[in-house]
Amino acid sequence: MRYLIPKEVAEKWGISVRRVQLLCTQGKIIGAERHGRIWLIPETAEKPEDARIKSGRYIKSNPKVLTDKAETAAAVSVPSNYLEKHIFPCQWHLVQHFPGLG
Repeated sequence: MRYLIPKEVAEKWGISVRRVQLLCTQGKIIGAERHGRIWLIPETAEKPEDARIKSGRYIKSNPKVLTDKAETAAAVSVPSNYLEKHIFPCQWHLVQHFPGLG
């Protein structure tokens, strides 16, 4: 049986070398063996399914808590000169973005 190193497998599967090493460490690549500091992966090994979330959104366990935190953050009042001192030190930008304040 022919074995490949993580660099070769990464090129073959189109992922990073580090990702291949993590998959080996997690035991997700069947037949992968560690010899010293290097992983040897069978040439016939298949790329495991990506179990990470594909939608781009992470599911929170309690969405109500997040809603409460957002409402609390929105209710915090900001001093009238905060924008001038901290966000828009240049008066021109302040007037451009908030015409009522200029």
